[in-house]
Amino acid sequence: MEESETKQILLKVSAIWSRQPTDDVVQAEWAECLSRVSFKAALDVVRGYRDQGNAEPPTCGQIYRDAWDADARAERYRRQKQRQIEDANFERATPEQMARIRKLVADSLNKVAPK
Repeated sequence: MEESETKQILLKVSAIWSRQPTDDVVQAEWAECLSRVSFKAALDVVRGYRDQGNAEPPTCGQIYRDAWDADARAERYRRQKQRQIEDANFERATPEQMARIRKLVADSLNKVAPK
């Protein structure tokens, strides 16, 4: 997340919870902490805290932890969808290839079958 986006998150928190300080030192700490997560995830987390009706503002560490979890879930979902797309594009065996596979399996089973 960019520093300007971090400031937007902090401003949103201070708009919801007026006791949240926003001085330069606090902005620097939030920028460092939240630089490792996406803006969308952090914003969703802040909205979640707001919607829960929390009386106290979340710390940047709480937002980071929850946003990191959301980013990780989104990445797992993206990878899963990519695998599904790749699987859907996988070439099916031709009838000739399937016949050859069936013959190999049958021959193998005949070799190990008790006589």
